[in-house]
Amino acid sequence: HDAIKPTRIYTDGDDVTGLITRNYSATWQDNVTTYFQPYDDIGITNESGGYALNLKSNQAVIYYDLPDGDKSENMLLLLFQVGVAESDVEAAGVINVQVNDVQVSG
Repeated sequence: HDAIKPTRIYTDGDDVTGLITRNYSATWQDNVTTYFQPYDDIGITNESGGYALNLKSNQAVIYYDLPDGDKSENMLLLLFQVGVAESDVEAAGVINVQVNDVQVSG
């Protein structure tokens, strides 16, 4: 019953403005977008005054707002990825048939 549960789970297109513009203490990274820089397939776009998360179809960012310490905010972001994204799937062993000329007699 004391399990730590995620505060929020973000998927592609979700609004992350609250994470980006939050007034973090000195113990937290000034700009959460720097955490996504090592990953080529993750990004944040500025859309109509807010920020949207760009993820592949098989990814989610899990946000935990853990109990704070005396002089710190304890927040955790996890990138969760399952299988292969739809955009990365390649068809293999598929046969394409194209009919070029048809004659009908009768």
